[in-house]
Amino acid sequence: MIEPTGSEGWVALGWAAARATLVLAAVGRLGRGRPSRALAWLAWGGLAVSLTALWPRTEIPYDFKRFWRLGRDVNAGVDYYARPADDPSDPVLNPPTIVPLCRLLALMPLPTAAAWWNAVQVVLGLGLVPAAAAALRAQQALLGERPCRDAVPDRSRESPTVSDRVLLAAALGVSCAQGMGTALGQVSVLVAFAIAMALRAQGLGRRFRAGVWLAIATIKVHTLLPFLVLFARRRDGVTWLSLMASCLVLCAVGGPLEDLPRRCQRTLAVIAATHRPGAVNDHTADGPSHASLMGFDPLLYRLGIDDRGLVVVVRCGLLAFSGAALAWAVIGRRLDRPTAFACVALYASVFLYHRLYDAVILAIPIVWAMSDRARWAVGGVCLAVWFVDPEGLRMVEAGVRHAGVTGWLVAAAMLPIATWGVLLAAAGILTLTGRFRAGTGSRVCCRTVEPRELGVNGLRGPRRPAWPVRRPEHRPRLGLAQPERGPR
Repeated sequence: MIEPTGSEGWVALGWAAARATLVLAAVGRLGRGRPSRALAWLAWGGLAVSLTALWPRTEIPYDFKRFWRLGRDVNAGVDYYARPADDPSDPVLNPPTIVPLCRLLALMPLPTAAAWWNAVQVVLGLGLVPAAAAALRAQQALLGERPCRDAVPDRSRESPTVSDRVLLAAALGVSCAQGMGTALGQVSVLVAFAIAMALRAQGLGRRFRAGVWLAIATIKVHTLLPFLVLFARRRDGVTWLSLMASCLVLCAVGGPLEDLPRRCQRTLAVIAATHRPGAVNDHTADGPSHASLMGFDPLLYRLGIDDRGLVVVVRCGLLAFSGAALAWAVIGRRLDRPTAFACVALYASVFLYHRLYDAVILAIPIVWAMSDRARWAVGGVCLAVWFVDPEGLRMVEAGVRHAGVTGWLVAAAMLPIATWGVLLAAAGILTLTGRFRAGTGSRVCCRTVEPRELGVNGLRGPRRPAWPVRRPEHRPRLGLAQPERGPR
């Protein structure tokens, strides 16, 4: 989860070999369609390798220091949000709901708090894949409430085994996405875990608990927003009330509620300041960390759109169109719930502003892809996004900077490769779904059926209603002998 530091060449070589082996093993499992004993042993071995991230580190994560200082100021009674928006010292871009976490971490000395947060990151990273599998399984249970409008789910697919989950957890543990997030002290894995637990609680009917998990996920609100479309059912009203109440409680811990509008306004001003030319979130080549950005902004820039205003307009148009199409498919029940969950996770990874460490949310479509052999390409592309290294992208950019048209083509294809990967995975899901509905391919997402093929409750198979049913032909007739029934 944290790439090992040191000058020994064999350590770096071993770490790279572990990454390559786990990626190949995971892709092989996706294409194989069933687990094997060798992959199971490899999974447990990779898990042991990923736990080497727990060894002590001397440096304090950069982003974690900002969170800790925010909590220290609030605990000391200092109004952190009174600083000007362009103040370069310790800018925090997260909503005010993150203040309780910062205050909790600031109760410990900085080195101790950093060590504890590192351990929490490791535990959450190992638990993200099982949480995603549990959420998908719980969402599958929601399919019995009402059938899809023009399709029904295929329940013949297998669930990921324990060895599958261990293999993916180990791959996530040595991935660049998790390593970068842990090295910076970010909260991406916590948000992804909270979203998965919220969808699991929804599937289990625990609506109040789902709202609490969603409130925790608001510490990275631009990741959470697309997932709210999955809570558009009538019976999710309790979840929305719980979400609003929990957010108010979190904001009250951070300061007086009457001061909340000012805090939100200051946070938005800080976010706008970080997107200025040359600032930390600048998507152009002038930005100090543009190589790790995900989304449409760096993609459009690499395709040749230099006007910042035009980039914003095109990005908003693309997000609005794709978001409206996704909401139409989810709310209109044109996708089964697990497939909708995977599609929303892909959309959330490129929604507004994200970095490579936010790609941990792609654990959801990877687990979704592992349940069917025909989906191996979608899972393999998402796995590749996990292992996109920003240092390698900087080397590519330096090598093609003065290469003319060829360099521009290479830069447009390679530098936003994480965004290309997400779009390719989304296109794969759409292609599989389209083949499935047209009846020209294998059963992947859902199968179009005639109304006469539907059984009780709109589902296929020999499922019977909960109440007893007597058919007229089986009723005894008075005064007539009943014929003997043979074996069924």
